[in-house]
Order: sequence, then C-alpha cells, then structure tokens
Amino acid sequence: MANPIYSTNYIETHRSSGYRSSIYALAELLDNSIDAKADSIEILLNEKEITSGQRKRNRISDIIIADNGIGMNNDDINSCLTFSQGSGESSNRIGKFGVGLLQSSIFVGKRVAVFSREKNTNVWRRVYLDIEEYKDRDNTYYDEAIEEKPPQKILDRLSNEANTIVWWSKLDKIDAALAETIIRRAELLFGRIYRYKLRDGLGITMKSYNNFEGESVVDKELVPYDPLFLIDGVSYISPILWDVAENQEPKGTNTKLGEEKKEYNSSFHYKKFIEGCEPYKTSKPIFQKDEHAYDIEHSVKINGKDYSFTVRAAFAYKSITKPGVRSGGALKVGQVAAKKMTGTRDFKSANIFFLRNEREIDFGSYGLYRVQEEVSRWWTIEIHFDSSLDDVMGLSNNKQSVEFNVTFDSDLDEVDINQKMSLSQTREYVWNKMTDVISDSINRMRKQLKEYAKDFKEKEENDLEDKVGVGTGPIKTPEKSIVDLIAKSESQWSEEQKAELYNELKPYFMTVPEKELKEQIEAFSRELYSVLIIYAENQTNNLFEVRTVLGYNVILINKNHMYYSMVLEPLKKNTHTKDFAIAIEMLLGSLAFEFRALIIEDKERYKIILQSFLEGVARRLRDYLSRISLQFEEDELSDEDE
Repeated sequence: MANPIYSTNYIETHRSSGYRSSIYALAELLDNSIDAKADSIEILLNEKEITSGQRKRNRISDIIIADNGIGMNNDDINSCLTFSQGSGESSNRIGKFGVGLLQSSIFVGKRVAVFSREKNTNVWRRVYLDIEEYKDRDNTYYDEAIEEKPPQKILDRLSNEANTIVWWSKLDKIDAALAETIIRRAELLFGRIYRYKLRDGLGITMKSYNNFEGESVVDKELVPYDPLFLIDGVSYISPILWDVAENQEPKGTNTKLGEEKKEYNSSFHYKKFIEGCEPYKTSKPIFQKDEHAYDIEHSVKINGKDYSFTVRAAFAYKSITKPGVRSGGALKVGQVAAKKMTGTRDFKSANIFFLRNEREIDFGSYGLYRVQEEVSRWWTIEIHFDSSLDDVMGLSNNKQSVEFNVTFDSDLDEVDINQKMSLSQTREYVWNKMTDVISDSINRMRKQLKEYAKDFKEKEENDLEDKVGVGTGPIKTPEKSIVDLIAKSESQWSEEQKAELYNELKPYFMTVPEKELKEQIEAFSRELYSVLIIYAENQTNNLFEVRTVLGYNVILINKNHMYYSMVLEPLKKNTHTKDFAIAIEMLLGSLAFEFRALIIEDKERYKIILQSFLEGVARRLRDYLSRISLQFEEDELSDEDE
C-alpha cells in the first residue's frame, strides 16, 4: 500500500504559512478572478452579533468573493481546492503555483465553499472543505462537487452576473473584528496592488451587512492608489487635491509674500491639477515621468538567455514640491507622498516597488535612499518583470515577496565568460543591473528636485527684494538672438492690446509671475514682434508648443521638460556655453513655428511626418543623455531647501 505524502493533520499545521495579513490572503482570490478574465469583483463581508460574557458585539462571520469571470467546468471545480492544481505559468497570468485559493482560505478560516458555473450557462456546482470535518477522516480526499445553486440571499446582494463565488466562514484567524476595519485597510492596499487593473477598468467593490439583511452598511468602490502619481483621472489623491485647491491650507501661505502674490499660496498651484476635471473625483498627474527611466527595458544575457525587466520612474512637479512655500512636504499632498514612502502600521509602503504582470509583489527602500529626507518622498520607482524572471527574483509561492538584494559591481563574483552560471550567480548579475538602473534614476530625480529647491529659493529672495525696494532681481526674458529672427508686426502695440494679451495669456501660464509675463509682453511690443516666446512650466511632456492668442503666435518652451532642465538651463547658466544654449533655443523656436505652419497648411499630410521626426529626435536625445553626463557645479543645499 502506498504511503501518503501528508496526513489529514497537514492542512491544520499549514494554516499559518506565508501571508502578511488577511488582506493579502484575500488578494489571492482577486488574482484568481483577474486570471479568469473578470472585470467586476464584489467582496461582501457579513457581521453577526455574538455574546462574550455579558457583552454583545459584532464580529465578521462570513466573507464572499464573487466575480463575473469565465467560471469553472466540472474538472476545474473538482481540483480548485487541491494544492498545486492551478492553470500553470504564463506571462499573461498573475497566478502560477496553484495553491492560492486553498492556502489563503485556510489562513483566515476553517471552512471554504466554492460555487461556480461556466459563463453563459446556469448549471451551478459546489465544492467545499471544512477543516473540522476533514481532520476526522482517515484519508486525504474531499468530496466531489455537486450541483447546487448559491443561497439566494447571496445572489440578491450581488450586482454583477457572478460566475464564481467563494464563501469563507468559521473565520477564527482573521485579524480584524469588524468589516469596516477590513474595508479601510483593503481600500489602500488593493488600490495599490491592483492599480493598473483598476486604471484599465477592473471594478472592485466592498460591502458589509448585518446578517445579510437589509441594505449594505458600508459600500465602497475601490480606486487606484498609484505611488507613481501618474494616473490621469480617477485616483486616490483626486479628492485630496480638490480639497486643498479649493480650501487654502494655513501652512500653504508664504507668510512673507502670500498676501501680495497669489503664486505664494498653495491653492493657486494645486488648481492646475484639477482644471477641467470632475469635482472631487478626477485629477491630473502630480508626478512626471523620468524620461530616461520610464518604460525602458533592460536585459542581461547569461548562459545564452536574456533576462529582461522594465523600469518606470516618476518624480513630482515643482508646483507640488514647492507650492508657494519652501516645504511642500508639510502640506496635505506632501503628507500623502510621505505615507507613500514610509507607510503606516496597516499600510506598509516604500519608494521602490516590484511588480509581476502589473500586479504588485514587494516593495522596500533596500538601503538606496534615506527615508528621513523630505526630498525622498517626491519620487517613486517601479521594476516590472514577468514569469520568465520568477526563479531569478525568488518569487514566493503566495506572491508576498521577491529576493532582491542591492548588488554593486564590487559584489559580483568573477566569472569566466564561458562558464555556466549558477542560479545564485545569475541573480547577482540581474540584481546588479537593477541596482545600477535604480541608483541612476534616483540620482537623476534627486538632482532635479534639488534644482526646484534652488530655483524657488532664488525667486523668493528676488521677490522679497522687490517688496522692500532693494533691487528688482533678474527678469527672465527671451534671448535677443532668438527674437531678432522673428518677423515683426506692422503696427505699434497699444496699451489696450498689451493688457488684452496679458489677460488672455495669464490663465494659460499661471506659473509665470505677473511681473515677468508683463515684461516679456512689453519687450516684444517695443520691438513690434508678432511672435511671443514664453518660458514656463507646462504639465505636458512636450518640449515646446505653439498657440495662437488674439492673432499672435505664442511659442512656449517648457521649463518642466527634462531636456530643458538637464541641458538648456545648465548651458544658459554657464557663461562659456550660453551661446550654445541660444543656438539650441533658436532651433526649437524655428521647429515650433514651422511645425505649426505646416500643420495649418496640410494637416493630414504633415502631422504624422513631423510627429515621427520629433519622436525620433526625442529618442535620440534620450539615448544621448543616457550615455553622457553633463557636469556643472552645484551648490550644496540644506535639508530644509531639499
């Protein structure tokens, strides 16, 4: 007679394995639903009143997870509660090991029942496992599925056409007593783990009931929590942005200049991120992509095989880090960014995230940055990989962790080029590449954030000098070498024309100080130029744009663009390279003007051609900038300035 691999007590001893919390265990079932092509997942939590001594209190008694995926046939449902009987490894699937449903179920309770039907059919089957019943058996089998419809009280509370329903009960190990607590914790964690799925249309709702009677006590539709803060639309931070944009924070007013200049009040800056958005529901991104490290694939060739991963990095706009005050981190938006970096007791977090098939797996600081620095909260990095890197990354069987270690060149073993590498050596070389990519991006983003601090400090000091009458400070106006090339208008500008143009331009360029914008208009009107060049921050990824305002062509050069901040601005500040910067700006101005002219002349014919040309230039600039490092002296900044 064959010997069993495990006894009937195995499941009981296996219950404490692996999960960080009940929320992470619940995430396993969401993975299964997503792999089953569901676009709607509903989680119902039921509370019952229990008596403890002479006290009566509510406690979670049941959790239902229902989805409208493809459902299970008879073979599928009969194996769904068997360890390692999943659908296998695939780059298109989140799951791999086939242990998620059973392992997560027994982690929180003693009984799990699964109801399922194949999509577009009405034949329900049910299978279950009850640990209390199972341990009294003399074999390691559970009963086959039978035809049985889910209880009507459950179906009545589901808004979607559910095809699979998992029912957890006898919840003796769940780590929260109340449904409200589970929902509050899951709102942020699920919003982050499944941020890309939620962004792309997946619906996840959580509801709580008392004895599955009456209306739901809590009804929460989850939204993406994006640590890159790049989502344009519905996201966790949207209502927060609306609140701070419409209600001035006391700490967001610069006490020296705030009453006199609106750009020294935080709400002025936050308004840019809600313009044209749905009140308290949608908003614009508050971070921008690190163009040298966003959707860039990297690979390491080892033993004839390519090990590839993709990096995504983003950092905050200047209007977020310095929203009229030096310490944007002290404001509500800054606190959200801090929470993203440090986490809380029930919401662990960091700046570096690992994602497999766009599902978050792990996160940490890995010793690559100092959490104590305010500047660190303003950037985020994601490393994306698929199932081909599972072994190298040491993916845990419950998708709770990877085994990434920071690995510098000095840490690598010396390996002969013809030697076959072991798994541990392969990991070191892949991790070394990841370490280099992450470190480079951190340094690049930190440098840009420090430039924000330096620029803000200089502007604040200049405006303070203006206030007390000590000098006027430098006014940034277009380079004369550029404006000399631009055709002049035929008639003198009147004061009314200048005022009208200013009123039309100001809503588009709120970040340009009033005095500077008027000086630029005045300079062009004196020379009778018909084209106005403005240097201003722009929340798009375009280096330049052309707009027509009151018949004048306005060329906007984007100071927020990586190419401007990394190349043009340093060149302009250096007296030896200023002429080179002027030449580049002349080229940009000409390109912008010709682009607009050709589009007007023959939109369909030229738009695609010019767009392809500009994209090609951008790619080559990005490649060029990634290969070289332009070094300029940089002032040391205090922690406060950072």
